[in-house]
Amino acid sequence: MASKLLLFLEHDIDHSASARDHARQLNPRGSVPTIEVDSEVLVGFGPDSLEHAITTAAERRVGG
Repeated sequence: MASKLLLFLEHDIDHSASARDHARQLNPRGSVPTIEVDSEVLVGFGPDSLEHAITTAAERRVGG
């Protein structure tokens, strides 16, 4: 994936109980990484899945 300027917020589940609770709400199994993109939850990392989720979220936001 080409370098893109994307804003993101990282939650450290090892050091924050609220981050851990939120991650468990998104993914009750507790596996990592758990990534939320505009309310779509991705469990595990796949660059194609992540890029698709980001593109879909951007298109929804601009009406594309």
